[in-house]
Amino acid sequence: MRSTASAWWLVGSLLLGAACSGDIKTDTDAGTDSPDADADTDADADTDTDADADTSQTGDTGPGKVDCEPVENAFEAALRLLPKKYAKQYKKYKKKGYTPAELKAMLKKEGLDDFSWEVPFHSDFSFDFYGTTYDSVWVNTNGGMTFGAKNDDYNPASTEVKSPGIGVFWADLIAFQPDAITVEACEDAFIVTYDQITDLDYKKLGNSATVTLESDGTITMDYGTVESPLLLVGLWDGSHADDRTVGVKASYADYSKLGTGLLLFDVEVTKVEHKGALSNQTIVFEP
Repeated sequence: MRSTASAWWLVGSLLLGAACSGDIKTDTDAGTDSPDADADTDADADTDTDADADTSQTGDTGPGKVDCEPVENAFEAALRLLPKKYAKQYKKYKKKGYTPAELKAMLKKEGLDDFSWEVPFHSDFSFDFYGTTYDSVWVNTNGGMTFGAKNDDYNPASTEVKSPGIGVFWADLIAFQPDAITVEACEDAFIVTYDQITDLDYKKLGNSATVTLESDGTITMDYGTVESPLLLVGLWDGSHADDRTVGVKASYADYSKLGTGLLLFDVEVTKVEHKGALSNQTIVFEP
């Protein structure tokens, strides 16, 4: 019995000595090392998270960059609207492509140099405008958009447009180039881009803009060069009971509560010509 007790005493002494000398890690030592391990783990987790975040992004963020669907542009719509007798020419376009001059000649012959086409929004997108929700919009080749009904007029006064609408730079424009008016229907926005649209009355003048519609009714008009003097610019609900003329500024809050329309330019009514005030401006209309 005594020899056994002595043995246990010896083992205990050896263990105590090892602990004091640092040969065996105590709980305190393990706790000292664990932050490094945790830091490595956190760093790995951060790295994985960052990688996942990068993978989930698809380029630019913000409206108009989420799950976009292909949409018919003005050039394609013009080809579709041409009568069947142009079927052979259409095949030629599919094979070689029309020149803008060839398409212009055909469209003018058929009275289609001013036209609208209805563009559906993304299946997950809708647009609220003056209290009504829409799932499509009519885009015309003269720099305007209307909701619920098309309007192909050139150089109209606002009161002549009886549908809810947006005048980007509504005039008498020519959109015969293949990329003159292009459209993106995205999950979070609807975007129309006008690229150097020529004015029929002032053939050397071009007009460019990108218009973004967001589901809550926000409208952003991001202008490039705008040279045409005879313009209809603004938005309205179609009733024109209380349209208001306003100056050009960066933003307009609560537009849906400010009468039945906001008009920046309406040359047919006010006789005030545009003289470059829109060029390189970004204008936001908030509902």
